[in-house]
Amino acid sequence: MAWVTAKHFISETRTLEGILSTRWRGFNINGLYEIQDIAFDTPSLYWYYGFGGHIGFWDAHYNRWFNDNANYTVIGIDGIIGMEYCFAEIPFSISLDWKPAINLAGYSGFWGDSGAISIRYIF
Repeated sequence: MAWVTAKHFISETRTLEGILSTRWRGFNINGLYEIQDIAFDTPSLYWYYGFGGHIGFWDAHYNRWFNDNANYTVIGIDGIIGMEYCFAEIPFSISLDWKPAINLAGYSGFWGDSGAISIRYIF
């Protein structure tokens, strides 16, 4: 699975994040609202959590977990929790997060297997 992510601060502790990810010969688009704060009183280390939604399009017969040959369009809600470290010397950050989701339409159900290590360039 590959991800492209962009995060934009709308206040000192609030962000909007967009994620484009690939999976099962398809893709998902996520939009997330996140709350971020300093973690463990450590400068440059932040924890964040939030919620949002997704829409995805994927090919089920490519995956061994499905018993059908259908294509799916899924719509659902997402949560996110993670930690991010922003380097002071260079304009990059690194983060680790878990992003569980519930598909409400299409192939419905809970999906708890989405997480990532992200490296971001800071503009």
